[in-house]
Order: sequence, then C-alpha cells, then structure tokens
Amino acid sequence: MFSLVPPQVVLPEDVAALCAHPDFRDAVEALALANGRKLAALPLIGRWMTRDLGRTALSGAAIVLDGFSQGEGMTFGLLVDSALHNQVCSRARVRLYVERAIANGLMATDAPGEPLSHRTRIQLLPGFRDVMRAGMRATLTSVAMLAPEVEPALGRLDELRFFGRVSTAVGFQMEMQRELFPTDRPVHLFQSRDGGTRMLEHLICLQAPDRDQLLQSCDISRSGLARASFSSRVHVCRLVSELEQEGLVQLDGRRLTASRALSEDVERHYAAMFALARAAVLSALATD
Repeated sequence: MFSLVPPQVVLPEDVAALCAHPDFRDAVEALALANGRKLAALPLIGRWMTRDLGRTALSGAAIVLDGFSQGEGMTFGLLVDSALHNQVCSRARVRLYVERAIANGLMATDAPGEPLSHRTRIQLLPGFRDVMRAGMRATLTSVAMLAPEVEPALGRLDELRFFGRVSTAVGFQMEMQRELFPTDRPVHLFQSRDGGTRMLEHLICLQAPDRDQLLQSCDISRSGLARASFSSRVHVCRLVSELEQEGLVQLDGRRLTASRALSEDVERHYAAMFALARAAVLSALATD
C-alpha cells in the first residue's frame, strides 16, 4: 500500500500570503524564464507532452498513477478512467496519447505490439520522467524563494521514490482541492490553448521591472510569441483576439495592456500552484 503523510489543505489565506510575499513577483518571473529555457532545450516529443492542457493533464495523471503503482506500472484503464473522471479528454484521445508516447520511447507496455486494453500495464520510461522532473524542479526552485523549507527537496528529485511521493501528493491535492484551479477564470484561456501557457510566461518576461502589477503592458511581436510558445502566428492571433473580446487586454499597435482582472487572476493562479507544491513537498519530506 502506498504510504504518504497527507498534505495539509491549502487555505485561501495561504494563497493570499504568497501573493503578498515581497519576492512573489521575482519567483513568478524566475519560473517563467526557467520554463522557457527548459522548453527550448527539450526534444520535440518532450514539448509535445505538455503543449496543451489535455496533454499536460494526461502526463501529470500518468506520473501520479505510476507513483501509486509502486513500480508495478499503471494500467491503461486507470489512465482512461482518470481522464474521463476529470473531464480531460475522451478514451480515444488517451489511446492516441499513449500510442504516440510508446512510439517515441516515453512509455512501454507489458504486451509490446498488442492493442491497448483496459488491463494493459504501462511503464514510464526515463525520458518521460526526465521531462516531468525538469518541470517540478523549475517550480520548486521558485517555491523555495518564498518557502525555504522546501529547499531540501530539490536535492532529492532524482530519487525515484521521493519524486513519486511529491507527484502523488500533488495529484491527491489537485483532486481534493479542485477549487484552487477553476476553469472559468481568465488564466484558463491561456491554459486551454496549444502553447498558451508559454505565451503567458513570455508576456510575463516582457514586463517592465518597475510596473505596478504582474501583468501590465509591453510591446509584443506575434511572431516572437509564436516562436516562444513553439506554436503558429495563427494560434497567437486567435488567443490575443479572444482576450480582447473578453476585455482582458487592450492592443494599441504593438502595445498590449493587460487588465487588472487578468493580472490578479494570473497572480492567484501562480500563488495557488506554489502553495500546493509547498504542501506536497512537505508531505513527501514528512513521509521519510
């Protein structure tokens, strides 16, 4: 049976306290910059794993379910059930995701060459773990700027068992505290688009250092945003147009100005993510 000290519940005041931390903006900017560098260094299939909300959710679910399996491998059926339960995608899309991951050396099954069935066991290969570990390392490096108590975890992420504990604690909390990441908030417009999260992070990196809010105004290049997010100018134009229609940004030539509502929601999202990561790490450390 998987053993884990239950993570503490993340309260609204925990999120608010991180937002108010004097180094909060620096931590967000550091994560945005680190994620951009990480993405650029990944092979194409590594970028594919987390390019949109659906694949990101499937990759995260795979890591969590693998942690619960204690090295025995999750089943294809469990990954499908997770996706359907969380309304991530259809069974057909899970199948396509797993088949592509297998074809590119990210996953393996206990029945190579045979069609996937509900009981097919799936093993995550080192390349898959490396991509997910790099993302966790970037996040925890920023969290440590605000909560030094998580710093010991950074030196242990290469431990398969410890990495599994942190991943499982994150998954447990995201399941139990869905209210931390509502799908009807402005930031979800970025997350639900192919390359959207990277576009948001690039916008964060373009902000002036003496601004009044996390997202305020900057000059943008649609081609630059497309390159930064490894997507097309069409994707960028569609997202910017939708943000304009929702009143979340204003565009005057190349100058993009974010509304306070968008900036505050982005701050809330990063603070919630940091708070959840801190609670998960403390749970994993306490399990030793």
